[in-house]
Amino acid sequence: MKFELITQDNKQQYIAFCDSVYHSGVWHYPDWIQFQLASGRGKAAHNFAIYDDNNNIIAGGSYIVQHSSFGINFAYIPAGLLYTRIDDEVYKCFTDGLTELSGKYNTVFTQLDSITPINETYTGIITKAKHHSLHEKLPIPQWTNIIDLSMSEDEILTQMKPKGRYNIKLAEKKGVRIEVRPKEEVGTFYELLKATTERDHFRPNPPEYYRCMLDNIPDSLLMFALHEDDILCGGIFTYTHNQGLYYYGASSNIKRNLMSPYLLQWTALLEAKKRGCRYYDFMGIADPKNPNDQLKTVTDFKLKFAGTVTEFQTPYHIVHKPLRYWTYKTAKKIRKIGHK
Repeated sequence: MKFELITQDNKQQYIAFCDSVYHSGVWHYPDWIQFQLASGRGKAAHNFAIYDDNNNIIAGGSYIVQHSSFGINFAYIPAGLLYTRIDDEVYKCFTDGLTELSGKYNTVFTQLDSITPINETYTGIITKAKHHSLHEKLPIPQWTNIIDLSMSEDEILTQMKPKGRYNIKLAEKKGVRIEVRPKEEVGTFYELLKATTERDHFRPNPPEYYRCMLDNIPDSLLMFALHEDDILCGGIFTYTHNQGLYYYGASSNIKRNLMSPYLLQWTALLEAKKRGCRYYDFMGIADPKNPNDQLKTVTDFKLKFAGTVTEFQTPYHIVHKPLRYWTYKTAKKIRKIGHK
């Protein structure tokens, strides 16, 4: 068994592995690595793979080195470890590889979230592992709803909540139309996003980040819902071999009674089905066990499309330099208290 970084020599084998695993997503592919480097989010970035003794890939993912505002390097494995086999031997090969990379890039810790459903074997491994900090808050939400695209369009509509079907038909009846626009119109999306962030109290990325995403993720689409001459809402959607994904969304404050976001999502979902994706992911809902989850405001909208509510593997940190790590964690807590 061996841990290797992906190069041009083994890139196609790695892509074929990602394609073969149901829960692979946009974050696992080489295009995502290129996007992170181009956007400046990654100081260094690689795909990696774990091979069995027959030279078959059994696990892999993306490894991105980032720099914290506290002056340390850390690594991020977005969407976590993608695997066809997980046990103590595979996990040791994985962590040994991360230890070597930590020495090369001077990373204090590696953080992992996931888009793989929670697995008791995996949970048992990380629970007993040394220098692991579990249940960290990371970018990809731990809960989502997923639509199985092997269903027919009628079956997908039937399993929706009645209000979801009604709102799609209402938007169509009122003359809302959906258009795919060129990436050069990302500024229009950003204006919608500013209205959304002011309304819902969160901070967007810089506009250049969204343009860079559309530039570097080939199967990404910028879509808008329009009524007459007004742009009502928009979204950035990504498509891979298995996954259609609602990545970013934004809406204006006008004509909200036309229910345009429902038609936009339905169109994006049908696009995923047309492309042969196996599932459509709404990219995060509130934890059903946490009434104060910050995603509560968007969860009702997403759940009107029904689907399978899915809990992903626990997000966590693997600590490479314990003293510097706990100093970093303490400094973060102090700063958070100071901002209250």
